[in-house]
Amino acid sequence: MCPEVSTAQKGFGLPMAIFIITVMAFIAVAINELSDDSGSITGTNALSVRAFYAAESGANIALTLMFPPAGGGNLCTSSPIVNNLNFSAGGLSQCAVTVTCGINTSGAVTTYRLTSTGTCGSGN
Repeated sequence: MCPEVSTAQKGFGLPMAIFIITVMAFIAVAINELSDDSGSITGTNALSVRAFYAAESGANIALTLMFPPAGGGNLCTSSPIVNNLNFSAGGLSQCAVTVTCGINTSGAVTTYRLTSTGTCGSGN
């Protein structure tokens, strides 16, 4: 024989099941949002690293133009040393760099400040 169920306990399973399904749905949506954000962050980090290396390459190119091994280079000018150079090969494809130079003279010491700005990709 089945034990008798009081009227206060009847119908408790359905609301509990609906509550559990709702909570699980919210958890699934939250995991999906985290996954989307993670993919976006990974893409942005990859573009940031590529832009860093484009800027570093641009600074090296500018140093070679300023101080060539044979001497007599084009030292720091008011216009950009490297202006919107677009890379086309390897990991820096679709990247561009601009390098500007500034001079600071203090007594007999002259220092040069190169500012290299690398950009890669588009959007975020």
